[in-house]
Amino acid sequence: MSQPEQRRPQRQADATGELLAPRKRRRRHSSSSSSSASPSQHHKSGKHRYRRWVVALAVTGGTALVILLAGLALWVWHKPLPPPPMPVASLTEMLANKPDADWRWLRLKSNTAVLVLEFPTLIEQGATMNRMAAFLEKRSGSRDRLLDDHEMAALLKSNGENAATFYFGHDYGLDRVAKFYTQAEEQKLVLDPQELRLRESLVHWAILRRDDDGSYHAIGDRALISFTAVQPDDPATTQDETVDERRRDSVLRHEVSHGEFFTEDSYRQQCWEFWRKTLSESERQMFRKYLSSIDYDPANEELMVNETQALLMHTPDTRAFGAGDLGISDEALDKLRRRFNATK
Repeated sequence: MSQPEQRRPQRQADATGELLAPRKRRRRHSSSSSSSASPSQHHKSGKHRYRRWVVALAVTGGTALVILLAGLALWVWHKPLPPPPMPVASLTEMLANKPDADWRWLRLKSNTAVLVLEFPTLIEQGATMNRMAAFLEKRSGSRDRLLDDHEMAALLKSNGENAATFYFGHDYGLDRVAKFYTQAEEQKLVLDPQELRLRESLVHWAILRRDDDGSYHAIGDRALISFTAVQPDDPATTQDETVDERRRDSVLRHEVSHGEFFTEDSYRQQCWEFWRKTLSESERQMFRKYLSSIDYDPANEELMVNETQALLMHTPDTRAFGAGDLGISDEALDKLRRRFNATK
């Protein structure tokens, strides 16, 4: 083999080694040093440098992976856990519950879109829900703004009620509840602690969502209803705050029917058909007159339909509603109920 042929591989090995070597360590080799290294030595040197690069990359990548996994584990550890499922119960089971000193959240077993909040007392319920009722339902309230505390006190007085007896139970579609809290944000109205607790509870349960602009939105088609535990009358007031077993049963049945109206299309359609086609105009005016007398907004047609079905069909306590409230006989009231059941 001639001399030129022996040196050609050596120059190739030198070029490969220089390419793989770190930039700061590259240099031209003198002819004497080039001639003193064999082709195999240059090849081994290049492979050694290559392996060092591979090891360095592996170590760097492994460290980055460890850091990434550690960060992920830390994020999962600190991330708030989703709330546990809200318990379900039948109407009978709800009525059988023993009194609780705090709020009790439940879903209706037969229709879990109906959320039921049982308050320990009427005064606790009123502090939480009365301003919402004035905004959404009361004729003497306002559809454009929330009443402040002084205005609420005046409204209660004009209705002949106090904070406990204003409502014995409440019912709202969650889209209406979201509208209430959005309006509070727009007005920058300072809500009471119970109103804030309700809002945060609904957000916690992923029932309401708060957007960056401060507006609230219902998640899904749900309804919120409320009732209270049994309680005695307060002798210091002129109003009757008594919630006995009979009244408690009637209030819950009444409010559950509102929940069904908000969440069950077929039942809501039956109620509208009864109102529009089964009842005559004079009969509709009869219900409007009565509902207006207890300060419901007669301009809210859906409210008229919803309250009519609940009073007529789901209020067994005659202290809360009876034929005399409409100025008709018991026989005429029974006929109205049969006509409702016959409506398709």
